[in-house]
Amino acid sequence: MKCPSCGSENKNTNIKCEVCGVELHSEEEDSSLFDSNINPKYVERQNIVKGLDYINKRKKGIGCLSNIIIAIILIPWILAGLAFIGVSLYSIISNIKASKNYDETEATLVDYVIKRDGEGKEYYKAVYEFEVDGVKYTASPDKEGSKNSYKKTAKVKYNPEYPNENLMASGWGSLLVTGIIMEIVIVLIYIGIRRKLKGMSDMVNEAISEEMSDTQGEE
Repeated sequence: MKCPSCGSENKNTNIKCEVCGVELHSEEEDSSLFDSNINPKYVERQNIVKGLDYINKRKKGIGCLSNIIIAIILIPWILAGLAFIGVSLYSIISNIKASKNYDETEATLVDYVIKRDGEGKEYYKAVYEFEVDGVKYTASPDKEGSKNSYKKTAKVKYNPEYPNENLMASGWGSLLVTGIIMEIVIVLIYIGIRRKLKGMSDMVNEAISEEMSDTQGEE
């Protein structure tokens, strides 16, 4: 056994150092003596800190997982909204370029063409009529829908040299608006979910902080 004061080696049975006379303690006694002086409140606080660290790590993992779940749920809607915006913008720009030098006049609804999808459901494509230099021409918007979705009159743009080459407003503007609204709603839903999760996390942190404050106050 080594003396803690002078460092001299002593027999394990010695109570005091043979050189300097300092009382000797075994390592086991020193350890038990140290443990007996530990403040239980200190241990409790340390356990709370360790628990807080564990919770924070779990929170990060749960946060990543929640982001993945939210993304999986919202990505299809995000892509659908972007598709609406992309298709409508492309069509609007294409129509503007194609009708750059066209004249515009008013056309009157005169008939419908019935369309059917793969399930047999009926849709209608409107037929409009307009007149140029006493000659009547027909035009149709590039969309299908119910009879009520068409107005009695609508604007038509036509090639002044070949009036059979014409374009009508095809409703791409409404599709563009729908796509933009979808994206806004998705962003708001995401922000709402993230705020809800953050609020729950803040409540947990606040409860733990109060527990630690109470522990420190009792020491």
